[in-house]
Amino acid sequence: MFHRKVSKSLIPIAFASLGFGGVALAEPGQQQQQPGQQQQPGMQQPGQQQQPGMQQQQQQQKRMEKQGLSQIHAVNQGAVDLGLIGMNRAQNEDVRDFANTIVEEHQEADRNLMKKAQERNIDVAGTKEAQQALQRLEQQHRQDIERLQQAQGQQFDQQYIGLVVQSHEQALQQLRQQQQQIQDQNLREVVDERVSKVQEHLQKAQELQQEVGQQQPRGG
Repeated sequence: MFHRKVSKSLIPIAFASLGFGGVALAEPGQQQQQPGQQQQPGMQQPGQQQQPGMQQQQQQQKRMEKQGLSQIHAVNQGAVDLGLIGMNRAQNEDVRDFANTIVEEHQEADRNLMKKAQERNIDVAGTKEAQQALQRLEQQHRQDIERLQQAQGQQFDQQYIGLVVQSHEQALQQLRQQQQQIQDQNLREVVDERVSKVQEHLQKAQELQQEVGQQQPRGG
């Protein structure tokens, strides 16, 4: 028998005569795409990167969260510092007890804040944002604190509780702004809890303000 070599150029013709002319041959290991099959819109192929616009949006959101958490951290630190002054120097027993409550609850709140921030891989304590927020807070109350350091007895109690009212009113305003900006559900829960607790502190401070005959501090 004679063996004839089949020309490679005849192979497509042979497939065409059998009705397979419209089917493309797949390379070894390559998945063949069915006729009419299209890639689903929005499906991310292996190795495909996120769109730059989405990355920028996520980075911007994380920066806003970091700034917001830094602000809350500064509020907690400021409340603790002011509370320690009240604990050590207040004459009125109710004022002293309230100052102790403020210190304990803001310290606990700050620990919870640090934990939630760490879960989101957000560094808060000791960052530039936290230092700037604390400096702004100190500048707002610097004159009042200087006068507070010079006051004694009932005058101290009056000035101290008035400053607590003033600082908690400002903290409440800042926290409500963060409620609008922070989108992460876990972080929102932290902010919501702080809003509730600061409102509670503010109400108690206003009651004590009436008790000690508080006059609003000047220069606030």
